[in-house]
Formats: sequence, structure tokens, C-alpha cells
Amino acid sequence: MSDVTQLQLDGLGARFDKGFDEIKALLRSFDERIRSIELREAACGPLLTARLSAAERQIAAQKMEIDELRDLINKQAIAAQKFSVSIETIGRWGKWVAGIAGAIFTSGLLYLLGRLIYLAVAP
Repeated sequence: MSDVTQLQLDGLGARFDKGFDEIKALLRSFDERIRSIELREAACGPLLTARLSAAERQIAAQKMEIDELRDLINKQAIAAQKFSVSIETIGRWGKWVAGIAGAIFTSGLLYLLGRLIYLAVAP
């Protein structure tokens, strides 16, 4: 019985050794995967930093352009407002001039009409 038991123990020992070898191989593969991931991440760090810096520079440039456009729009709005006030003033002056011209034309027409009637009635 001791030979059979010894054979069983040897068989179990061999299976344990095989299982431990598989676990060791699995741990090695995990270590290799982790190392490869770490290397890829290490390579990505400077790349991400460079891209973020480029994005910050681009955002700053676009912000400056937006600020310039905002200033230009504000200046255009002020100019349009002044132009609108000028047009209103010209409209008021135009109404006054048209009123005065209309009064002069009407008085001239009435004068001529009066003269025609006077000449037609006068002997």
C-alpha cells in the first residue's frame, strides 16, 4: 500500500508542479502585459502633453480673434446707431424743407392765380 500511496503522492506532486508552472507562466504573461501597457502609457504622456499645449495655444488664439470680432461688432453697432440718428435728423430737416417749399409753391400759385383773375376781370 505504501507503493501505491507513494505513486499517488508523486502523481499529485507532479500535478501541483504543473499547476504551479502554469500559474507562474500566467503571472509572467500578466507582468509582460502590464509592462507593455506601462510603456505605451509612458509614450502617450508627452504626446498628450504636446497635444494639450497645442490645443491651449489654439484656444488662446481663437479667444483673441473672438475678442477682436466682438470689438469690431460693437464699433459697427455704435456706427449704425449714429447713422440711424443721422437719418432721423435728415428726415426731420427734409420735412421742414418740404413744408417750407410747399408753402412757397402754394403761395406762388395762389399769387399767379390771383393775378390771372385780376387780369381777366379788370377792364
